[in-house]
Amino acid sequence: MLGLGANTSSSLIEKLDPEIKQTIIEIDPAIIQACIDHFNLKEMKSVKLIEGDAFKIVEKITCVLS
Repeated sequence: MLGLGANTSSSLIEKLDPEIKQTIIEIDPAIIQACIDHFNLKEMKSVKLIEGDAFKIVEKITCVLS
């Protein structure tokens, strides 16, 4: 998932099926902290969070897979 937002999509996915593994890339540390403080991000077992620029990370992954 590109961007964490208010953690709504990832929360819904985890509630529907906690076995689905999610990787979320978020560039803004303030958004990450807000989701930790107010939207239960730390309690979500299915989420792997990467802090960084999604465009750069996806570009790196694409180059490796090409």
